[in-house]
Amino acid sequence: MIATQTATTELVVPADPGDFSTSERRIQHPGCLWLPDSAAKTAEALEDMGREHLPIIILSNWRGFSGGLRDLFEGVLQAGSGIVEGLRKYPAPVFVYIPRGAELRGGAWVVLDKQINEHGNVQMFMDPSARGGILEPEGTAEIRFKKAAIREWMERDGADEKDYPKYRAGALQFCDSHDRAEALLAQQVIDGVVDLADARGFLTKKLEELLG
Repeated sequence: MIATQTATTELVVPADPGDFSTSERRIQHPGCLWLPDSAAKTAEALEDMGREHLPIIILSNWRGFSGGLRDLFEGVLQAGSGIVEGLRKYPAPVFVYIPRGAELRGGAWVVLDKQINEHGNVQMFMDPSARGGILEPEGTAEIRFKKAAIREWMERDGADEKDYPKYRAGALQFCDSHDRAEALLAQQVIDGVVDLADARGFLTKKLEELLG
């Protein structure tokens, strides 16, 4: 099983005893992001478990990969490509499950897409309250509902300027509806909607069916 670290963690880098100009550094790592070290750990786990043909359940709650300059220097992209390669050729069943209240966004959504595996071994399921998609509703609304489009919408309805926040909220709700489990299932982006309370029994049964 692979799960997301949702809590903020602290990395302590000790001072170099041979260099008096250095000092201890404490780096805060936010949760729900693939950082260089955690992405590399995920890629390594996929490689190790793939050698033994072990089935995997991935409990997903990632907002994407960290994109800071330091993270790029430390190889977050290379580690991400290792995850892609591990899932692309993974020889056993992989269940990606987005649990209650969780989100799968950005590059993390792309990496865990169920179509990434050349053998069709990856299946994705979501709790009804989960969300999924490359962009968050705010980002999608910025693209699909620019100010000019919202104002055109308001003019058709005969609304005035004070109603703008309501129309903006409506645009966000519209975009959010496309990220819900029911909509993604209708588009065949995911394989099923499974409540968290039923997830253990459902995935166990599904795994038993696949393994014969």
